[in-house]
Amino acid sequence: GYGGQKFIAECLPKVTWLRERRQELDIMVDGGVNGETAVLAAKAGANQFVAGSYLFKQSDMKKAVEEMRASL
Repeated sequence: GYGGQKFIAECLPKVTWLRERRQELDIMVDGGVNGETAVLAAKAGANQFVAGSYLFKQSDMKKAVEEMRASL
């Protein structure tokens, strides 16, 4: 992949499928993760997120991370 990729919501059912079968796994989502898409991914079963491009574009990265954590 590459930085700044779009979030592909069509992959969320795969996350749900995997979480239903393997509760113990860490499931990471990478690509287009921001405050809104992280919530969607978490509801699907993801528990790790890569939000590089989103965070590096923020004027206050610490605040953006805190807000993302709070939303989850």
